Amino acid sequence: MHWQYRTISWEKYSILHKLKVLLGAKTHYISFYGLRTYGKLSEGGPLSTSQVYVHSKVMIVDDRVALIGSSNINDRSLLGSRDSEIGVVIEDKEFLESSMAGQPWKAGKFSYSLRCSLWSEHLGLHAGEINQISDPVSDSTYKYLWLATAKVKLA
Repeated sequence: MHWQYRTISWEKYSILHKLKVLLGAKTHYISFYGLRTYGKLSEGGPLSTSQVYVHSKVMIVDDRVALIGSSNINDRSLLGSRDSEIGVVIEDKEFLESSMAGQPWKAGKFSYSLRCSLWSEHLGLHAGEINQISDPVSDSTYKYLWLATAKVKLA
């Protein structure tokens, strides 16, 4: 975890710092999270937790484009002379009515459904609760559901 943290958010050399310099306030919506699993080793026993290691990466842009692959953001993956990596960009051609920042939006069918599926899993939502995450950048979704859930799970 130490090296992941340093790469992502450590001082002026980090990815997050460089993005803030380029994008300014827009980086408010860029977040990095890790998955953990919880359970008791025995009935009445102590709670046990461990990090879930997932090597694949997903980026969904504006609910219209999805980038799915295995490369890491480092020289080992990106120089092309060391690790073998794979990635695919899926640009939607079918759209559905949605909203983005409270405004009408045509979301890509695949990208939107992928985001809703992943977010539902991470947030523990049931099928009937998907409408809570239809607008990914509204305060009700991002601040009061996504960040609030992350804060509780990190505590």
